[in-house]
Amino acid sequence: MNKKKKFFSKCLTLLLLIFLLFFGIRFLIKSGLKEDTAKNIATKDKITIKKKYSNKVEKPKKLIYSEIVNQEIQQNKLQGHLEIPLYLQTDKKWKQLSYGTNNGQKDNTIEFNGCALTSLAMITSFLDKKLVTPADILQWAGNNYFVDGQGTSWNIFSDYAQFKGYTFENLGVNIAAVKEHLNVKHPIIVSVKPGTFTRTGHIMVISGTSEDQFWINDPNDSEQKRHSIQKYTSEELLENAVNFWAIYTS
Repeated sequence: MNKKKKFFSKCLTLLLLIFLLFFGIRFLIKSGLKEDTAKNIATKDKITIKKKYSNKVEKPKKLIYSEIVNQEIQQNKLQGHLEIPLYLQTDKKWKQLSYGTNNGQKDNTIEFNGCALTSLAMITSFLDKKLVTPADILQWAGNNYFVDGQGTSWNIFSDYAQFKGYTFENLGVNIAAVKEHLNVKHPIIVSVKPGTFTRTGHIMVISGTSEDQFWINDPNDSEQKRHSIQKYTSEELLENAVNFWAIYTS
């Protein structure tokens, strides 16, 4: 009887061990599969995210008009154009700066009165090979050259050239002299009357010459006018010009 009990006990123990072994193996297999599945999902998610962002192409920044013109100047796409940058008096970085003394006028700012200051800034940036803005010219000039009802006095050009140590020449309306100076990389300032470029008096920079035509840096230019990316003949300049000045380093 004791032998039977012992045998039965051994069998029960063996069955219990087999049971535990069987379900233990199943548990380990399932755990492993779950872990593998989790790893696979995580890996797939990473791959999906990576593809999502690697396929995402950032749109290039849209350039404003003056940036487009300056890019073409820097890339030498405008044949015969000196590396004189185009600055606009309407640029938000300085257009609201106070300039002018017209009594009762709200528009005493660089945006409306700053063509001469902006032209000098363009020329100075070219001659000094560094960034000089209309705000910098304004800091020097103040309202000392502004004439009520007329705008900026022409005296500013010779005085500024003297202040900077530049050479200054009054060329009158001698277009041949203008071309000679441009051919040796001397920038030109021009005063124009109402006509092709303006409804009132205006100051601009003549920034190069090619094939008997001339480039203009118009400080009051816009994407609609596009004066600064087209060439003008001698006749067109003379029809509009009141005076030319050469400002350069010796």
